Amino acid sequence: MSALTPAQQANWLGRLPAFELGGSAARHYLEADVEDLDLTRYSEAWRQAIQRHPALRTIITGEGRQQVLTDVPAFEPQVEEARRLDAIRTEMTTQAFDPTRWPLFEARVSRLDERRSRLHVAVDVLVADADGFALLGEEIFACYRGEAGEVDPGPDPRAEAVQEAPPVALPPQLPLAVEPRLLGQPTCVRRQRRLPGPRWHALQEHAAGLAPAAVLACALNQALAAWSKEPRFTLAVAGRNRHPRVVGDFTELTLLDVDADPRIPFQQQAQAVRTQLTRERPDGLRVLRELARTTGQPTAALAPVLFCDRLTSPPDDGWALGMGRVGFTSHQRPQVQLAHEVREEHGDLVLTWDAVDTLFPGRVLDDLIDGHLALLEQLASDPAAWQETGRDWLPPYQHRVRDQVNATSAAIPPLLLHEPFWAQAARTPDAPAVISDGRTLTYRELRAGATTLGARLRELGARPNTTVAVVMDKGWEQPLAVFGVLESGAAYVPIEPDLPAERFHYLLQHAGVKLALTQHGLDMKLPWPPDVTPIALDESLLDGDGAPEPSRIQGHGDLAYIIYTSGSTGLPKGVMIDHRGALNTVLDINRRFGVTAVDRMLTLTPLTFDLSVYDLFGPFAHGGALVMPDAGTGRAPWHWADLIERHQVTLWNTVPALMEMLVGYTRGRRQRLATTLRLVLMSGDWIPVTLPARIRSLADHDIDIISLGGATEASIWSIWHRIDTVDPNLPSIPYGKPLTNQHLEILDEALRRRPDWVPGEQYVGGHGVAMGYWRDPDKTARAFITHPNTGQRLYRTGDLGRYFPDGSIEFLGREDFQVKINGYRIELGEIEAALLDHDAVTSAVVTAIGAQRGEKRLVAYATPADTTDPDDLAKTLRDHLAAKLPSHMLPGHIVILDALPLTRNGKVDRKALPAPIATAKAAEAPEPAGDLEAALLRVWRKLAGEQLTVTDDYSAMDPMDIVRAHHAITRDIAPELSLDSMFRHTSIRTLAGHLAASS
Repeated sequence: MSALTPAQQANWLGRLPAFELGGSAARHYLEADVEDLDLTRYSEAWRQAIQRHPALRTIITGEGRQQVLTDVPAFEPQVEEARRLDAIRTEMTTQAFDPTRWPLFEARVSRLDERRSRLHVAVDVLVADADGFALLGEEIFACYRGEAGEVDPGPDPRAEAVQEAPPVALPPQLPLAVEPRLLGQPTCVRRQRRLPGPRWHALQEHAAGLAPAAVLACALNQALAAWSKEPRFTLAVAGRNRHPRVVGDFTELTLLDVDADPRIPFQQQAQAVRTQLTRERPDGLRVLRELARTTGQPTAALAPVLFCDRLTSPPDDGWALGMGRVGFTSHQRPQVQLAHEVREEHGDLVLTWDAVDTLFPGRVLDDLIDGHLALLEQLASDPAAWQETGRDWLPPYQHRVRDQVNATSAAIPPLLLHEPFWAQAARTPDAPAVISDGRTLTYRELRAGATTLGARLRELGARPNTTVAVVMDKGWEQPLAVFGVLESGAAYVPIEPDLPAERFHYLLQHAGVKLALTQHGLDMKLPWPPDVTPIALDESLLDGDGAPEPSRIQGHGDLAYIIYTSGSTGLPKGVMIDHRGALNTVLDINRRFGVTAVDRMLTLTPLTFDLSVYDLFGPFAHGGALVMPDAGTGRAPWHWADLIERHQVTLWNTVPALMEMLVGYTRGRRQRLATTLRLVLMSGDWIPVTLPARIRSLADHDIDIISLGGATEASIWSIWHRIDTVDPNLPSIPYGKPLTNQHLEILDEALRRRPDWVPGEQYVGGHGVAMGYWRDPDKTARAFITHPNTGQRLYRTGDLGRYFPDGSIEFLGREDFQVKINGYRIELGEIEAALLDHDAVTSAVVTAIGAQRGEKRLVAYATPADTTDPDDLAKTLRDHLAAKLPSHMLPGHIVILDALPLTRNGKVDRKALPAPIATAKAAEAPEPAGDLEAALLRVWRKLAGEQLTVTDDYSAMDPMDIVRAHHAITRDIAPELSLDSMFRHTSIRTLAGHLAASS
């Protein structure tokens, strides 16, 4: 017996169901139609080949060694009936061989008619790689003709010296429809394309001395990068440079570092690939095994995308015995998502793609493959293509869909943001405009107050494109202040009154504020700078009728407001919005959702958050009213519920967390939502997928639930989606499609449109795009760009998203919410979605704690739906996550909170989440709990040393050591234990529990 080669080890272990993308048949399969087959000679040819090639007499022992059998039974191909052709193909492509039993291949013959036969051949990849399979066909053909020559004895498969493993990047991150770990038995489907001989010859001519393999690998890199989340990745390259004439598995795998930057010409990238392919590199399979060991992920598919260079390999024609042709072929590969093979056949370049189709959504594979062939054809026909950059990979049909969903142009009335209110005030002067427990303002009073205030501000120097601060708590004075500022011609700047003095002074100074509107008490309490004049508003402003029309001294392209948002440098940025952009959004929302004079809006959002802009200007445009909560009740759902009921509120517009609070309060009191509430607008943060259903479960009437999205830099909102039935399998609520006069692009770093399903950065265009950042031309230039091809002005949001085929967008969050744990990129939102899938959880957040550039740990925070013991719920949630997620995505801590901390704007405040309390590690190693654990521990300590305990995770060990432990356990302790179970239960205690439960 001898050791397995690295390729054999990978194929032997990778087929186990416990391994990601394991459970496959791991075999080559081929059909050849021949005429006048002599079955006796064909059978004898097989028997001769079996005796001549040790690989065909090989089995793999239970402890992972290969054994060449001296004597084997006489092999006879099985004769089948022609009516079973489909069944034969299914059986021979999907049924795995048992590596411990001979033979690891199969041959059948179907008689099609008196002259024609179909040969069916399946060979396990353990005994023949792709070249070996082709060589076996040639060998069978030679034996059939009686022309078999000498056999190369092949290499000694003894293990080679371990080489140092270099850093390895992630593989291509292609769009996936399902997590690979969830597939029970992945099956590869084969696609083939051809580059005709003349074009293949022209391609090589244009390569200017570059090796064909380097050119083709580079072309694959370009196509993968177009559909990968990142253009930088690791590509596995399979070849067989040594032992070219031996039947066996001698695949050599190397890892190619790819940087398919679209701004670098193809020829330059191909030269870089050639440099890598020609230099000595470590054995890729050993590198991957070391990576699996060091990251504690022995079952992960770390190189699921494969390039197979077979340009100098023998053809498969031998299997047709010179009497027909090869037809259907397939290759089932363990732990592979997508494999691309290149070879020559009769002068043509044959491009073969083996892919697990069920992994990929929509037309991703076909579009990628078609785009790849188009690139090769262009390189063959146009020498200039080798120097081009920024290739457009988007299929034409996707361009058409993007153009259609972004065709949102419509006329915008030439009005100022506040002018619809003036028209409404003239129609219904005595209707209530602002309702609060302290004071109710009619439209007449609000117009009078704004007119008087605006005139006073102009006397004090307010002019278009200058600023006046509004520094107030919630109250009826807020809308009066905002409308008064706009009436003066200036722009309003909302500032929270309870800021630290340093920040308070900075905002006033940076915004260039000389006048600040505030409330009585705050005018004396706050630390006003000496150059700022605070003006406290009182009811005397409300007397009289005021002007019937606004003063209109500014234009609709002038500044309407500045809202400060957090900045990456630690200093806030002042977002400048003009009248036209904000008015466009307000009127669009009113039109879409039929806002009328009967509507009343509960305005919970702080004035410093741009959702408040719609609160102030949306209902007033049609005669509706604002219901103002008491100051200091921003976290008081009982107060909101009372206001909704008493004042017959119809409209809700907040971040999701505040609606969560209302739902939780209503459910806890076993009450129902008010029947007047007809429209719920949620935006500004992730909407839990379970929240819409929970809202509707508390309502006795239809509620229209809308997801809105956008950025402060794009005039409140840019995109919308009506939430009807929510697919529970989706990790998030769809983002939707653009609003009127707005458009959204998902672009890569070269500002190219990303294909459907592929993540990219979101850019917003249209009339809503901000004027820029106040007094910060550098940040403005970085964030607001002009597209070099379309000439459109776009705002770069910093958020990730992707397009669906119907033209809607999925929001993927910021790159900040993606972390790496042990080399794995993890979407925190996926873990959060899994937590929210449990009925006992109402809200959840996951964070990664640890040094910025050091080791990180996942921590989950959840709030319970009902009163429950926190420790019990945490344990329940651990089990729940373990059934849904791979081990590297499981939080080390789950913290149960009564409520998640929120920012001033109602978003989850991740910085305020409490640190988990670490449990002190026991001073002594845990003792075995019973005879079974003790027996298992003795086996493991012989392999891993005396320091191993029953609770240690052995997944970081060499997979072959786990195999050897399995062999000893099945021999001496538990014969029924499967190798698959050894990789699923990775501590002695959990393994013992599994064995006890199984028995």
